Amino acid sequence: MSTDGPIVKRDIEELNALKEKEENLTQRRLDLCKVCDKLLFKDSLKICSQCGCCMWVKARLYKAKCPIGKW
Repeated sequence: MSTDGPIVKRDIEELNALKEKEENLTQRRLDLCKVCDKLLFKDSLKICSQCGCCMWVKARLYKAKCPIGKW
C-alpha cells in the first residue's frame, strides 16, 4: 500500500495547516499573557496568579480559557 497518494498527501497538508493554526493561537494567547499584570514569574515559569496555571502549557490547550476573559 502506497503512502504517497493524493489522499495521504492531502491529509498531511491538512495536518500541517492545523498545526500552524494551533501554533498561531498559542502564540496569540501567550502574547496577551505577557502584558497581563496577573502574570507571575516563578523560577523560569510564567504562572497566572488567577488560576495558578503554567501558561506555556495552558495556552496550548484548545478549550482552555483565561480566567479573566482575555482569551
